[in-house]
Order: sequence, then C-alpha cells, then structure tokens
Amino acid sequence: MRTRNITVSVIVIAVLLFFIYDYFFSQTSIEQRIIEQKDYHLELLADDVSIKFAFQPEWLKLELNKPKKLMQRICQTGDSETYIEEVVRQDERICVALLIKSQYKFRQGDFLFVETINPNGTITSSENGQWHILKNGKELDPLRCSFGYGSGPGSRISIFLDIDRAKDFDDSIQIMYEGLQKYEYKRI
Repeated sequence: MRTRNITVSVIVIAVLLFFIYDYFFSQTSIEQRIIEQKDYHLELLADDVSIKFAFQPEWLKLELNKPKKLMQRICQTGDSETYIEEVVRQDERICVALLIKSQYKFRQGDFLFVETINPNGTITSSENGQWHILKNGKELDPLRCSFGYGSGPGSRISIFLDIDRAKDFDDSIQIMYEGLQKYEYKRI
C-alpha cells in the first residue's frame, strides 16, 4: 500500500511539474504571455524590417498543386530566423510561403512579427507590409510583376507571382518583403 501511495505521489508531482514548466518555459506559453503583455514589457523597435530572397527559375517547373517543402533559411534578425517554407505552383501562379521562427527566451529578447501587437494584447494586421520585385537592385514596374500577399497563423507570409510574368524572371530577380515588426520584450 505504501508503494502505491509513493507511486501516485510521484506521478502527481511529475504532472504538476510538467504543467508548471509548460506554463512558464514553453515557447508557446512565453510567446502568448509576451503578446498579451502578461509578465512582460513589450516595445516596438521598428516597423519597417525587410527580408529578401532570390527567385529560383526552377520554381516555374514544379508540378501543379504539389507543394515543395524547402525550409531554406534566408536570414536571421536577432532571435528570429526567416525561411522559405514552401513553394507551390497553383494554376497560373506560383505561391512562395515564408515562415518566421522566433526563439523566445524567458527573461528578454526580440522577435519579428507580421502583424501589429496592440498595447491591450490584441493583434491587428499590419498596414505597412509591401512586396517589392527587384532586378539588379532596382524595383521593377509594379504593372510588370503582379503580386499579392497574405499572412497566416503565427508569422507566415506569402507572395503570389503570375507565371506569365514570372517566366521572364531569372536568378537576378530578388523578392523583398518590407514592413515586418521588430519587437523587444523583457520580463517584469
């Protein structure tokens, strides 16, 4: 009977420790508390951070509606890394999805975010975000490069390139997203 009580006590303590760890130290929990500004001071450092990557002509040859998972790292800004997550050819366009992964620290750090975090802990779509298509460092005429953008859960953004226009692109084409939010947080 005593062994059973010890076993039950150990299990209860282990479960309790797991929940305590999950609440205070998991990436998801820290991110949520930072955004809600519970136990953390949050400050916007910049609202015009840009990321850039090269267009790959082989994307035009992808099989229709078959996503190609890449997870190709394109840059690091502070505690955040940006990846080309996947590329998909959809009918007459190519969708390039970017993923921004942040490493949240318990005490303090910084991160990139697609949306705007309001003082009350709510999130709104950023109105600063813009896509640019560059060739040899100069922006192409927007009429020649029809594109769109969207954001998804977390920090994901996508650009949709018309194949008719993208077929003239080569590897000298750079695609740039400008308007990411860079935040700094500190535990209080």
